[in-house]
Amino acid sequence: TRDQATWTDSAGVTRPIRNRNNFETERLRLNLSGTAVDPALSYYIIFDGDADGGSNVDQLAYIVTYAFDDAFKVRLGRWKAASDREWLMSSRFLSLVDRSMATEYFRAGFTDGVWLLGDVADGWHYEMSLSNGLRTSTRRAFDLDDNLGAAATAYWDPLGPFGPGFADY
Repeated sequence: TRDQATWTDSAGVTRPIRNRNNFETERLRLNLSGTAVDPALSYYIIFDGDADGGSNVDQLAYIVTYAFDDAFKVRLGRWKAASDREWLMSSRFLSLVDRSMATEYFRAGFTDGVWLLGDVADGWHYEMSLSNGLRTSTRRAFDLDDNLGAAATAYWDPLGPFGPGFADY
């Protein structure tokens, strides 16, 4: 508890001081993944919870992927539109505390669609997506138009894998 009952902001408005004790979860994620029916058929579901606001739990992503081989995989569901490498990598593997400002500004988002991806040769990876748009996961179905979003990315690691992903410096 505080000694004062009010405070005055920079506009001169007097506001009450609210004393409170609480626990809050800023980000709670539950990831479910595995294979089903065939070892080449995999699934991945991410539930995203937050204690702010309405304390909702959303399905951030849900995909099924069929791997014909390492060079050709087909993915269906809600996932990240093909974009820059830092966006496609899980945030839990980043070396720094968050993605770069350039990635946050220019990246695509989560969307529903179909993806083609794979590793075609030593160090070469590609990913292509055809989706509802480049950032549509929070839009209602009747707010979408008939313009699909197409995106693609490819990269080459000439020195081979380095840790769980690339360095994000």
